Amino acid sequence: MASELPVLSEAANRDVLMTPADLIQNDALSAAILAQAVHSFGGRDKGGMPLLLCTTILPLVLHGQSSQQINRRRGDSALFRVAEENPRVSAGLEARVKAMMQQTFDALNVALATNCVVMESETRNLLPGSDLFPIDAGKPEVRAKLRAANRLGRWFAVVGLPQTYALLNLRM
Repeated sequence: MASELPVLSEAANRDVLMTPADLIQNDALSAAILAQAVHSFGGRDKGGMPLLLCTTILPLVLHGQSSQQINRRRGDSALFRVAEENPRVSAGLEARVKAMMQQTFDALNVALATNCVVMESETRNLLPGSDLFPIDAGKPEVRAKLRAANRLGRWFAVVGLPQTYALLNLRM
């Protein structure tokens, strides 16, 4: 006798999928976050986002306090203010980058496979693909994460790799 799996309603699935653990471990959402950052970066810097910068996106956006601080600031130089006024944003960031490396690369694989992001063959920089990742951004938590990714992409393009790493107390 094969046991059947229970079938959840669409509403139940929506509620189950938006738990904090699922937000952090959802490859599709992570791919959408990376694609949003790369598209925003590409709007300012046509050379593409360096892979090293890409590794910091998820650890910043999926970290609750960091995401909140990012979403509170506007303007091209806001990364300076966020880093200066909120040391918690960079505190432990290097450890989070290392801990989330596999998740970042899994999400990047999804973004590349769906052509939301493309990799430039010579520099290996990430460029905007044909479209943004198709994800339902109806939940406030998802909208906030995508908004934070959009701001980070723009800020990283303005500030550049070496200065971003210095601001966030990261080693290359």
